[in-house]
Amino acid sequence: MVDMTNPIRPALDSQRGFSLTEMLLALALFVILTGMVAMGIPVATRTYTRAVDGSNAQTLLSTATTTLRDELSLATGTMEVGDQRYYEDALGQWCRLETKDAGTTDARIVKQVYKSAEGGSGPDTTAMDGEADLITAAAITDSLGLSFEGELEYDSANDLFRIRGLQVIGPGDASLASIPDEVGGVYEVKAVMLEERA
Repeated sequence: MVDMTNPIRPALDSQRGFSLTEMLLALALFVILTGMVAMGIPVATRTYTRAVDGSNAQTLLSTATTTLRDELSLATGTMEVGDQRYYEDALGQWCRLETKDAGTTDARIVKQVYKSAEGGSGPDTTAMDGEADLITAAAITDSLGLSFEGELEYDSANDLFRIRGLQVIGPGDASLASIPDEVGGVYEVKAVMLEERA
């Protein structure tokens, strides 16, 4: 009897290529790597979005404090009517700051302008002459809002305007940037023009 396997075995052993085990192992590694990349992309995207929102929030807070300083430091008068604080801006208009849509990403600080009362003794609180966003919408991304708590305060002894709870609101209505707690969460602006009058 002739052994037929002997001539076939050397022919099979000399073939180049991958065995079934090697192929399955390579496929398993490919699937694992693909899964890791697929799961990592959303995590990386969320991390990037948070970093960008945080950076934009800090920039917006800085812009807001600069704008508020520029606006309030040149105030030439101030008056409280009821529980609302009005100030006379550098143009001689009576104004009031207010937060619209507080606590949301649509929040914004608006400057309301009022006509002067008869005799020019203060604002006519029933005659608003218009309002405008203190920070233009072009400076605020869609996912951020800007607000403060309560009313504008004025300390006549020190000629200081105080704004409490100035903050930038982000996605999920979370505070992304605010005035630090080390200063009590209060932003103060020296009223230079009022100080010079005294």
